[in-house]
Amino acid sequence: MAGSPSPPCQLDDVGKLFNNMDILLGISQQFLMLMESRAATTAFSRIGDIFLKVQGVFLIYSKYYRNYDSAVQRLEALSQHEEFRSKIVVSIRH
Repeated sequence: MAGSPSPPCQLDDVGKLFNNMDILLGISQQFLMLMESRAATTAFSRIGDIFLKVQGVFLIYSKYYRNYDSAVQRLEALSQHEEFRSKIVVSIRH
């Protein structure tokens, strides 16, 4: 509809806010499985090799860290819009 205001949260905001979360989720799940497997089979104090195995993959977190401050700023700006706040609350409740 011509002249109608655009929603406060645009597609590029989703990218800014969630960056590479899907990748980080997968990495974190894999790391958790390795740690749980180790805890179930041997002395949990022997986990250094797991960290060495995944150290290169953890570099992906650097993109998340670099984007964190700008994502927080954007989230704070979006939170000023009632429409955005109400949709977040509805999403959280479901």
